[in-house]
Amino acid sequence: NPFPGVQMLPAIVACCEEFAYIPHDAYADRAWCRTEQFFHWRLRAHTRKWRLDGDSPGGVVEELPRSNGDPATGELYLEADRVALVNLTAFFDEGD
Repeated sequence: NPFPGVQMLPAIVACCEEFAYIPHDAYADRAWCRTEQFFHWRLRAHTRKWRLDGDSPGGVVEELPRSNGDPATGELYLEADRVALVNLTAFFDEGD
């Protein structure tokens, strides 16, 4: 049952001092990837965000925290996960 771990995602992201991700072709469309970025942006527990990018000088690019699209409309391997995404993100509005 992965749901208890999923429920911890906001707390895990909030405890991180920095946020880093590795982009790939499907990253921006994947619901769970959007969820990680959503919580980083919405919780504002930290402001440093890094994109690990082999095509950039030094391989790392600093980005401003921002939303990466609505997690509830992202692509999922298991459609049943959409309920968990909606429940997790419903507590946070989309405004600044």
